[in-house]
Amino acid sequence: MHLFDQILQNCKSQQLIEFSRVAEYQYWTWRRYRMWHKIFDGLSKKPKNTKPKINLTVPQRIQQIFSWIASGTHCIFLGYGLKPMRFVFWSLVIFFTLVTIIFYNQKEFGFQGSLVNSSKLSYLSIAYYTAVTASTLGYGDITPLSDFGMVLASAISILGLVWMGLLTSLIVKRFIR
Repeated sequence: MHLFDQILQNCKSQQLIEFSRVAEYQYWTWRRYRMWHKIFDGLSKKPKNTKPKINLTVPQRIQQIFSWIASGTHCIFLGYGLKPMRFVFWSLVIFFTLVTIIFYNQKEFGFQGSLVNSSKLSYLSIAYYTAVTASTLGYGDITPLSDFGMVLASAISILGLVWMGLLTSLIVKRFIR
């Protein structure tokens, strides 16, 4: 820990911004690696006379597992806030995946509204519906009638709120540096 703190301080004092980002990213990766070993230390078979280095209770181990999963998710989707293009990439992948799922399952949604004039909506209309729902605007020009459609629309709205929170944290992290 102290070594990473010293490297970051030296980078910031010498204004080596890119190197400090790399050092911070490596720190978070190392921390995630340590967390993994802290979770599973003592679970492997060892000789009877040796004690595990870290003795965690079951609730502590479960908490560490959830922390490890959250850290991994943060690494994959945001690159620990240091790689914004990961956020853009995964945002587009998730958005177009949702649009495609909705497009091919339109009959289960039972859409109605002013934009629904035929039996099948266009891909662009579904993309519009997904964006409006995720941003929680909800104009009402396309609405689902089925229970499945309402549940998925609610999930998309919650996902949109989470996405806005992640975007805000990414922007704030950039400005704090």
